[in-house]
Amino acid sequence: MGVAPSALGLGLSTLGGWVMLLGCATVHVFRLWEKRFAPDRRRRRLASAPASRHDASRHDGPAPDPSPDRPPPPPADPTPFIRAAGLTDVAEAGAGLEFAVFRCRSPAGPGPLALRIPHSRIVANANDPHLDARALLAQELAIYGYLSGSAVPVPAPHGLLDAEAGACAMLASFVESDGSSPSPRELGRVLGALHALPPPPDFVPVVCEGGDALETIATRLPRRWGELAALVPGLPRLPDKKTLLCYLSSLRRFPPSLLHLDFRIANLRVEKGRITGVVDWENALLGPPAVELCRLRETAHPGDGFEDGYAETAPEVPELSPMEEIVLRLDSAVMLALVFLSEAPHPDRGKTCLGKVRRLVERLAREADKEQSHGHSPS
Repeated sequence: MGVAPSALGLGLSTLGGWVMLLGCATVHVFRLWEKRFAPDRRRRRLASAPASRHDASRHDGPAPDPSPDRPPPPPADPTPFIRAAGLTDVAEAGAGLEFAVFRCRSPAGPGPLALRIPHSRIVANANDPHLDARALLAQELAIYGYLSGSAVPVPAPHGLLDAEAGACAMLASFVESDGSSPSPRELGRVLGALHALPPPPDFVPVVCEGGDALETIATRLPRRWGELAALVPGLPRLPDKKTLLCYLSSLRRFPPSLLHLDFRIANLRVEKGRITGVVDWENALLGPPAVELCRLRETAHPGDGFEDGYAETAPEVPELSPMEEIVLRLDSAVMLALVFLSEAPHPDRGKTCLGKVRRLVERLAREADKEQSHGHSPS
């Protein structure tokens, strides 16, 4: 995710153009180094950031994907894990902002395996200030084990690998993908099957900031709002944690489910339009399915036919009050705004996401006034 490259072809014939290009590249490299190796310094810089230059209009784009002109993350080194597990035929299969995946083989089992390596042991950014990558990998394996044999296809878990200096990685079966796209109905069918399952017992998600997804949202939304306000002074006031939780607590009328919360094409393996693997469960939480449905509508826009597919396998399609939907969508909109304004800056997407955040907060205030006028108090 980064600035669109359409203007790079202009002005490079002059010395000034080259100087500008070199300066931009230097800033990108510094920000990448700072994010990976000096997260405390980065958070201090964000907290004292000057007024943002971003203005906003509307957001109708997809969930964030890597930008072609963002500097790539530092290359993950599979060598320690090759030695530890005797892996062979190792080849990089893909890389994101936090993890790289290698296709490999092991003498312990048939078939290709996926070796997933974090770029850094601690994941730190504006949305999540401190997450242990090893705990995220262990969670992924546990979810694969729980969903094995269910209607939700996942890779087969093989185990964690530890190497010197705290390095860690994960091994699972490698699920092939032909690059085809699932239909909205197929997306709905698989997500509905996930929400139809009982939540795994004794499962505590890594990103949990409370008892369940609702408490987590009520806790993290004010914290993330503070990060956003440091980048964009003049934002309106957000309700506090207690008020937000009061707005959301009625959602406990729906039984809890395991939630993926990053259910989009980039995290699906697909063959001939059928989903054959759901991967990347770092954002997983336990809570009402409405939390996931609102996030999907806000970030990925699944399209016509999604709800029909969802209704085929899910117990019900939840109906929400305006207040419930606004708060759930605001949680997703703030997350995206921080991605495009801080974690992977993209001026155009940052503007549109910020505009959506402002409109949702305005709607939230109007809805709160309406409830108070009818004698309903969040306290």
